[in-house]
Amino acid sequence: MNLLAWNCQGLGVALTVRNLRDECSRKKPHLVFLMETKQKAKVVRKVRRKCGFHEDWIVNPVGKSAGLALWWSEGIIVNILFSSSNIIHTSVSSETFSTPSYITFIYAPTDEGDRMLC
Repeated sequence: MNLLAWNCQGLGVALTVRNLRDECSRKKPHLVFLMETKQKAKVVRKVRRKCGFHEDWIVNPVGKSAGLALWWSEGIIVNILFSSSNIIHTSVSSETFSTPSYITFIYAPTDEGDRMLC
């Protein structure tokens, strides 16, 4: 299973969307985790469709900052176990492996003191 994680720093710019679409086309990930989308679900879903993914889980940004998105391709089964502004905790399975894998996607400050505020 291939995974792409990217701090996109906003999906509102055409160049960012083009680069993301190119990366997805080249690497063919099964899952894409985006941090700092800075966009509401409607915009993120439009970009998801352009990149060829079928399903998503979106955490809307707070104001003009943050925002998370998890996209997955057909044949991947993702169950969201917990979600917050910094975390998406999942169980992931597919047709190729019957036992689910647990994956936690985290976007948090690098400074330990700042993480306590999340």
